[in-house]
Parts: sequence; structure tokens; C-alpha cells
Amino acid sequence: MPQWVVNQSAIKQVNVAAPLRAIAIEPQAPPSARDLGKGDGVTVEDALSFALEAADPYVKEGFTVRDDYWCGDLPVKTTKAIVHQLFKGNEYWFWMGAAVKDARISVDVYDCEGNLAEIEAWAQPHAAAARVVPKKTGSYYLIVEVEKSSAARTTWALAYGFR
Repeated sequence: MPQWVVNQSAIKQVNVAAPLRAIAIEPQAPPSARDLGKGDGVTVEDALSFALEAADPYVKEGFTVRDDYWCGDLPVKTTKAIVHQLFKGNEYWFWMGAAVKDARISVDVYDCEGNLAEIEAWAQPHAAAARVVPKKTGSYYLIVEVEKSSAARTTWALAYGFR
């Protein structure tokens, strides 16, 4: 029987028991800044800057920010699932930034059984974050969403750190 991840803010479902072909991100060259934002004058660098700005207080608490990150652009009320390996014994923060300053965004983290795994989360204009302390090593599902935005498509970036 499949397990379902439910993004409570949008009441959308993602089948985490289905083959990953439906939600896995295929390796590819990173998109260029001009390909993101669809002419709204913002870039993925802007979104990443907001994500890293959100990370700053946690770096001061001892979190190490990884160089890799995810990015893209989404229309309003659309989610994107990212599969990522997390390790028991570590603590993680995921920070999301949006290049559109009035955007309301969210990031939620679910375990492989579809249970909400985050133990803390917050959101503010054009930034959101979630903290996870995995109970076991395995694949986790990061669900990012643009809940509200003045742009037709909103450029976003998701960075993470651990300790």
C-alpha cells in the first residue's frame, strides 16, 4: 500500500512509495540565471542570496552550509519534491529563498514513510526554513512550494547545512 506525503498548507499529495521516476531530479547541467525567472528581472543568485541570508544565524550556532543547492522556478500553488539522503546523528537545516520579495514559500521534510520529519520550521516573506534531526539514515523528501507571489513564476533556491 503506498504511503502519501501531504503538504498540509496546500493539501497536495506526493506518492513516496511510487517509483522515483515521478519525483526524482535527473542529473543535468545547472540552469543559467537567464533561464530562470522567465523575464521577471531576478536570478537564481538572488534567491540563493536570500536562502544564505536566512542561514547566517545558524552558521553562528555551528552549522556548516554545504556548497551544493537546488534551484528552479515554480508557479504559485505548485510543489516540487527533492529526494535527499540524511544521516542519523546529524542535525540539518534547509533554507529556501525566493527572488520575488513578496513571495510566500515553504519547505517541508518527510521521511520515506510519508511522516513529517521536521521538528521546527519558520517562514517569512521570500524565505522559509525547516530543521530535521533524522531518526534513521535514509532518503528524505524535501517538498518546496511557492504559496503566493506577485510573479507568474518565482525563482527559488534551497540550501542546507548540518552539524
